[in-house]
Amino acid sequence: MQDFRYFKNYSHRPQKLRKKEVFNLLNPYRLTILDETEIDIFERSRKRDVVDLRRIFCYHIYYNLKDSVTLAYADIGYFLNKDHATVLHAVKQYSDLYRTDIKFREKANYFIFKFQTIDAVEDLYPYKRRLFDMVKGISEGDAAKVLNLIDKQDIQVESETLEPIENE
Repeated sequence: MQDFRYFKNYSHRPQKLRKKEVFNLLNPYRLTILDETEIDIFERSRKRDVVDLRRIFCYHIYYNLKDSVTLAYADIGYFLNKDHATVLHAVKQYSDLYRTDIKFREKANYFIFKFQTIDAVEDLYPYKRRLFDMVKGISEGDAAKVLNLIDKQDIQVESETLEPIENE
């Protein structure tokens, strides 16, 4: 019988970070929020401002740092002193609020831009990313048309904010 462990290639997997490395990686984002708003996302509060900033933080860390670092919901939760399910809920709520709440969208765009300066990354396709998020809220037929359009063309939008697409 062959031993299959020799055939597995683990060299392409990113290495899991230690707790101190996670703190050192995520703390600049927390400090940016603290400097801009004087609200600490470590604060145990259910106030809308604090919760919204926590949602923006969790979404950015989970989705935008995915290429460079492997962070699980539990790692982000450990940093925030929250459960992994709380982080998962925050990430899911981000998309819904981004689509429907104009003030939240403005706040999210502002902080995502600030976070990208920390990442030293320029968002080359911000409108494509927003369109992909908005497609989740429309019918499957319309979503297929929009996704085909996104794939075929490089979409450039002149206005700063995108309005939600309404079903007819």
